[in-house]
Amino acid sequence: MFILNLILYNPLTTVMNQRNDYVLDNLSKASEMLVIAADLTAKHEAELTETKKDAQQEIAKLQKLQKENFDNGLNISQKYFDTVVQNILDNFEKRYNIN
Repeated sequence: MFILNLILYNPLTTVMNQRNDYVLDNLSKASEMLVIAADLTAKHEAELTETKKDAQQEIAKLQKLQKENFDNGLNISQKYFDTVVQNILDNFEKRYNIN
């Protein structure tokens, strides 16, 4: 039995222990990588949420600015057309002496 232990069982046990250590080490590393990946995912999702929020605020700001510009242009155009119509009416009254 001593010879079998020395020649067969001890080397086999050593190899099995080394294999178990290797597997446990790799599992440990994989678990660490999963934790890091989860942290990075959470970080990037938070950044993405913040970026989306900023983009929505920027879009709202630009839409407001565009609406103000459109309203200003519309008011200027309306004043211009009112002036043109008034001039036409004034000229019409002068030409035909209507009061």
